[in-house]
Amino acid sequence: MILKKYHRRIGLVMLIPLCLWAATGVFFSIKPGYQGAYQKLYVATYPLAHSVTLSSQADWQELRRLKTILGEHLLVKTNNQWQQLHTHNQQPWPAATPAQVQQLIADALRSDPQRYGNINTVDGYQATTTTGVNITLDWHTLGLKQRGQDTEFIAKLYKLHYLQWSNNAFINGLLETIGLSLLIILTLLGAWISVKKT
Repeated sequence: MILKKYHRRIGLVMLIPLCLWAATGVFFSIKPGYQGAYQKLYVATYPLAHSVTLSSQADWQELRRLKTILGEHLLVKTNNQWQQLHTHNQQPWPAATPAQVQQLIADALRSDPQRYGNINTVDGYQATTTTGVNITLDWHTLGLKQRGQDTEFIAKLYKLHYLQWSNNAFINGLLETIGLSLLIILTLLGAWISVKKT
């Protein structure tokens, strides 16, 4: 009777986490909306007009040459860090202006106007769109990252699933430890009660 009482009480305590684990687990299995939420976004590139001879440097680990709406870019990796150079003289590109950031991102958004709409605001290397998607440009690699309301929603579900219910890492770790411990105890008590019945 004592074991059953503890088993019932722990079961009641674990009712909410277990329901959340089950519901979010089903969501993660079906993955509705994942395609748009984690869609890859790339800067639009165009055919290179002509070939060039580059005087490669000894410390260059990797290089990429591409053409965007802003012109030709030479991306060079040195000491595991990327930098952007002009193709014709191999001098560093200056930091992008807000107008250049807007041009690059607006050109990329044409790949899926239904999801991204148009640019609403530009702040540094970040832009928000009329559909509520945030776009971040990495100027050194010409990489783009997009994060919409659906991405935020799925991220919140992951936090619920993994018991990250606060903004404090210590508290989240404590909740995870308690939750897993209670789940193990609940399972062992259930197994013991079942064995005792037989």
